[in-house]
Amino acid sequence: MGPNCDLRLASTHVFGIRRYNPGAVLKPHRDRGRTQVASVIINVDQEVDQPWPLLIEDHNCRRYHLLLALGEILF
Repeated sequence: MGPNCDLRLASTHVFGIRRYNPGAVLKPHRDRGRTQVASVIINVDQEVDQPWPLLIEDHNCRRYHLLLALGEILF
């Protein structure tokens, strides 16, 4: 079990399932700090020839390179 944020959270946005086809690119962006304090990425399904890395920056501008396997969740 991962870390607890120790805050009462209110759901403000749900972006739904995204499908990325071969050749798709998710452009670098930063979530809105006032409304997106905590986010979740769920790898629901994947059919890939090679891993599709995520580059995540936290609110302190620290970078993380991650590979999510099928069924994994990033909070």
